[in-house]
Amino acid sequence: MKQLLISLICTSLFSFAGNEANITRSVEVVNATPTLTNITLESNATTVNVGDTVQLTVTGRYSDGSSATVDENITYTIHPTENVEVNGSVLRAKKDGNVTVQASIDGVNSNTITLNITWIVNGHVLPPEPDKALNDSTLLGIDVNDNGVRDDVERWIYETYDEYVPCHQEPDGEETLPSGQVVQFAKEVCEETPVPYHPVVRAVAMQGARAAQIIIQEPEKARETLKIWDDALDCASVVNDLKDNNKRQLYKNYIYGNEFKKIQFNTIKRARAFGEFNFNLSGGVYDSHSHKVMLQGCSQDVHILLEDLK
Repeated sequence: MKQLLISLICTSLFSFAGNEANITRSVEVVNATPTLTNITLESNATTVNVGDTVQLTVTGRYSDGSSATVDENITYTIHPTENVEVNGSVLRAKKDGNVTVQASIDGVNSNTITLNITWIVNGHVLPPEPDKALNDSTLLGIDVNDNGVRDDVERWIYETYDEYVPCHQEPDGEETLPSGQVVQFAKEVCEETPVPYHPVVRAVAMQGARAAQIIIQEPEKARETLKIWDDALDCASVVNDLKDNNKRQLYKNYIYGNEFKKIQFNTIKRARAFGEFNFNLSGGVYDSHSHKVMLQGCSQDVHILLEDLK
């Protein structure tokens, strides 16, 4: 805001019949404060990854033709609101998708900018959130990146296996029974700070998700596709026994447990197909596998990541 105040003091000297007189006049000129006429919103990037930030800049133009950067009394209108958060002039991306942002100051609205928020993890670009109704309308759902995993399941895997709190067992006393048998007790001790999952955990989960998509397509051929499902289960069992380079167990709960099945077989059609797959295996005799054979069932992606644990 600008205000101009000018005071002029004029002194005149007059002579009347030999007499001099000084007359002083004060003239005050006041310029009205320039008003904000329009604002422009800009960002230093139009594409940003989840977790990263963007700098927003608002430029105001005034009635006197001047312009200046504005950083106070700004209100931002964002859609969808849950995808980003703004602190001052810094926008942080929280969820992938296209986001529109508009600034306003005292009723003056800016242009609208669009930001493309991506979700890239270790070079892997996650597919966008699929439309639920469309995704659930077919047996196999939506797989826009054509990697064999339904998009909602892929996103769930990367969200679920992001960070975890490692825990381990420590001795917690013992008790001698009347029979003389000694029973030892243990307690679970957890670390205070979450740590990232090892990438192999996501790779194992992705292998199981691909296998699940295959076995439900033709459940009547269960005995032909069983090996694909068994390989995924065997791989998960092997990896479950491994520890990372800090001697932490890679994950606590079985990857293909109830939570996985609830997401993977989340419609009546998918659940029924999985049920038919298992029903068609009834009455069969199936061999148990050695650790070596179970490890061979892991996908190439898993084998590559397992090299880091040797």
